[in-house]
Amino acid sequence: MLKRKILLSKAIAEADHVVRATLSNSAGTTVKGVVCGIFPPKRATDAIKMHFQPTPSQANRLNFALMAARLPELALKATLRHGNRRLIFSADRVWCTSISTGHRYDIPFVSDFTGTSDNLYIKHSGVDAPARRRGTFFLTPNPLINTAMLIVPSYDGNVRVHHVLRPRFSLRDGVRLTFTKHFNYRKVGRDESVSSSELVAEFRLTGNAFDVPSVSEDLDSFLLLTSFATRHRCVCLGWTYTDPRGNIVNYYRRNIAIPKDREISNHDTLIDMPEFPKFIRTSYRRFGKFSHKDQFNSAIYPLISDVDKTTEMSYFSLFSALEGALLFADQTFRLFPRGHQTLHTRWGLFKSRFNVDVSDLWPMTDGTSGITLTQLRNKVGHGEHLNPAQTLALLYARQHLRWILERVLLTLLGWPISKSKVGPALLGRQHAYREWAQARTAF
Repeated sequence: MLKRKILLSKAIAEADHVVRATLSNSAGTTVKGVVCGIFPPKRATDAIKMHFQPTPSQANRLNFALMAARLPELALKATLRHGNRRLIFSADRVWCTSISTGHRYDIPFVSDFTGTSDNLYIKHSGVDAPARRRGTFFLTPNPLINTAMLIVPSYDGNVRVHHVLRPRFSLRDGVRLTFTKHFNYRKVGRDESVSSSELVAEFRLTGNAFDVPSVSEDLDSFLLLTSFATRHRCVCLGWTYTDPRGNIVNYYRRNIAIPKDREISNHDTLIDMPEFPKFIRTSYRRFGKFSHKDQFNSAIYPLISDVDKTTEMSYFSLFSALEGALLFADQTFRLFPRGHQTLHTRWGLFKSRFNVDVSDLWPMTDGTSGITLTQLRNKVGHGEHLNPAQTLALLYARQHLRWILERVLLTLLGWPISKSKVGPALLGRQHAYREWAQARTAF
């Protein structure tokens, strides 16, 4: 029986892979054989794109499936066969645009629709690749992971890359990471191409275990501590590896917010680059012993993701993170007596237990010489209008709250404050540190 040929739309014809996909919703409705063009990311930060070309009957069933579900998302599965080779595709959550159907001049029509996905899994089987148990994690940029290299152009147009530094780090389960940069080349004209580099972590799995998703969770912990040291998020956006059977697996992850690109100088980081290797080993070892990691992570997030927040929103989130850090300390070290204690009591017990010196910063609860950070939170929370002098004071207060939180987290991680950018010696260069007492009088 001959298969009916289909005229592909231009968008689908330009896809990397064209498949007949099976789409389903969370309620179990399934639509098979939908023509789909899949566009895997060319760069680590690119979106996962899909373009669908349904028949009229498929479009009606898909519209029903999307309306029956609470959210406009579908799961996708597809397989391509080329002789002994197979490409297996799957995506758990594909967010779809609307599908138009109807009649125009008595001619039935159905529109194509597009989708973006939270993740995409592609397995190449039958390629006879050597089972090297090696792979690569794709990361967003981070200036503290120093992958220095020399780029030497040749007279014949070729470019040679000499790696000066390739930092290495071993995760708790024994997987050894080697950080470097991979280069991508993209054609922009007939005879022109543009190159770009991306941070990656190459790895090799040892032993009998071969659970890359589990390794990625451990890598996420490492990257969170790295982000804390950098004051900017660094995340893993996917990986590729060769499994023991010689299959090549690609996984793209987009269910996390991708940090915006921005220039980060050495002056912006919490930890200096020469200190970073020792810091990450010390803090990672200490972090591995924590039993309430999620609570600790929640205290770090506002420090590394508040670039686009207003001063007020950033202030509230930092305050919430500080209270979360105190809760973590209590859960981990049984710091506070049982029962309810005020923030004033809990903050005093924490400083006494861990010998954290914040006497040079805007007071958290001591109001003998003016408004405290806690009182300022309440004032802003009640919607009081701030004049220009008070607005500047709030900016300074937010910075002091950030420094206090960073000192608290560094202490919990077992890292000396004197070896960071929040020690008094280095803070003395900043206006918010030198002039806060005067700014405080605005309230």
